[in-house]
Amino acid sequence: MPLREKKYHQNQESILFFPGQGRPYLGMGNRVYRDVPSIKEVWNCASEIAGFDVRTVCLKGPMNKLVQTCYQQVALTTINIASLYLLREHCCVNEAGYSGHSAGEYSALFAANVLELESVFKLISYRASIMQQLAKNNKGVMYVVKNCSYQTLSTLIDQQDLATKVNICCDNSELHQVIGGVCKCT
Repeated sequence: MPLREKKYHQNQESILFFPGQGRPYLGMGNRVYRDVPSIKEVWNCASEIAGFDVRTVCLKGPMNKLVQTCYQQVALTTINIASLYLLREHCCVNEAGYSGHSAGEYSALFAANVLELESVFKLISYRASIMQQLAKNNKGVMYVVKNCSYQTLSTLIDQQDLATKVNICCDNSELHQVIGGVCKCT
C-alpha cells in the first residue's frame, strides 16, 4: 500500500502521541513495514532484542500469541517507532512535544531522544515479560468502565467494601476508567 504524503506547514507545531496496548489484530503493522533500511532496522532490532520475529507475530500471529502482553507491547512499540520514522522521512512536521499512554510512553521517550532504539526495546521487552509473569502468577482481571467518573467509581468501590480487592488502574478520561483486581471480586 503506497504511503500518502502530507505536507504540513513547517511553523505549525505538532504533539506526537503514541498509543499503548489495546486491541491487537493480525496484520497490524503491515502498513508501516517498508523495505527501507531505517524501517527494517526498527523491526530487526525489536526482533533481536525481544527474541521473536515481531513482523511474523504481527502479520500471522497466531492471535493467541499476539494478545499476550509479552508480545503485544513489543509489537506495538515497533509499530509506533516505525511510524515515527515514516513520518519523519515523508512529512514536514514541527515536533513540539511527545506523549504516550502506558507502553506508548517508551515510544515517546525515543521520539524525544531520551532513549536509543536498543534501550527502548530492552526496556519494553523487560516490562512486558514482568507484566506477563505477574498476570500468570496472580489471577487478576481488568475491565473498562465507560460513562462513569473516577469519583463515582471510587465511591461505588468503597460502598461495596472492595477497596482492598478492586482498584482503579487507569483514569483514561473524565468518563473512561479501567478497574482491576482479583477474579472473584471483579
